[in-house]
Amino acid sequence: MRWLGILLGLFAALAANEAAAQESSVLSVGVTGRVSAEGLESPTVVLGISSVSKMIVKLAQAPLSAEAVSGMIADTDVDLAHLLSLNILREDSGLYYIDFNYTSARDHKIFEDVGYRYARSLAEEYKNEWRSFAGLFDTYPVKTVPREMIAYAIIGAYSLDWDGLNIAAENEYMASTPETPRGRYILWAKEKSDEVSLARLYWGSHNSQFGGLTLTSFGDHAAIPRFGFPDFAWRMNAYLRRLGQAPLFIGVDEPLRETASNSLATYGDLMMADVTRILKALRRGAGTTADIVKASEVPLERVAPLLYCLNKCAISAARTKLCG
Repeated sequence: MRWLGILLGLFAALAANEAAAQESSVLSVGVTGRVSAEGLESPTVVLGISSVSKMIVKLAQAPLSAEAVSGMIADTDVDLAHLLSLNILREDSGLYYIDFNYTSARDHKIFEDVGYRYARSLAEEYKNEWRSFAGLFDTYPVKTVPREMIAYAIIGAYSLDWDGLNIAAENEYMASTPETPRGRYILWAKEKSDEVSLARLYWGSHNSQFGGLTLTSFGDHAAIPRFGFPDFAWRMNAYLRRLGQAPLFIGVDEPLRETASNSLATYGDLMMADVTRILKALRRGAGTTADIVKASEVPLERVAPLLYCLNKCAISAARTKLCG
């Protein structure tokens, strides 16, 4: 179990660094979809740089020249060409414009005012069907799971989030996520404002499939990074991949370093394969560690630390509703 504590400590340090970087940005940044790139190859990382974010807010008011853009980001490790390659900016007739989904604080207030009455109407429809929902929740056979958590997952994540997105796509109310060299995603950012906050608004899910199961964390995007599943595996893969650039590999040929880095990054997926086998064993009624080892065919030395991690995730879910 010692390795798990070490990893959690490392991830906590990384999370603190990322949070500090985002705190200095004047934008809240994210994607619909998933970015596979890391570091300065990730558009969300680049937009989190303070000078870049301030340049975007300035650019929202009027297009800028190449000289003006370059001057505003001169203290960073990115340049104009890189912003163009990430589709953060576009050029037209010698001037540069924002090339992604950006909303100002004023834009967001308009969305909020228009959407409020529709949100109330939608909530009333769910409230009117509550008896049917409650009957459905009572059919869930695992009695140790609180009904409130089942309701949260089914209504919040599956119905409003997943089904809502499907309905929006079917009716062409939203664009589909395009495939790019850095992943399949649509980039977005909004201006931070004391008058506009998405904190404690549960609206976003992170999903990955492992071993025939979809693992999801759903909740407050103001509380990212999350330490549930699949986020834990994503962060583990990202951290292990970075080890390929650590001093340990200095002087090693680049192809070998790349191979080592990519090989290390597979261990998060291997861990999640074990997690899904353990969850399936628990769902089938395995009640002791010995039962889980037998039913899942995961060795005891791997079952014990993962059960500890799953238990911590369940406690976090009960408190904050952030684990899947």
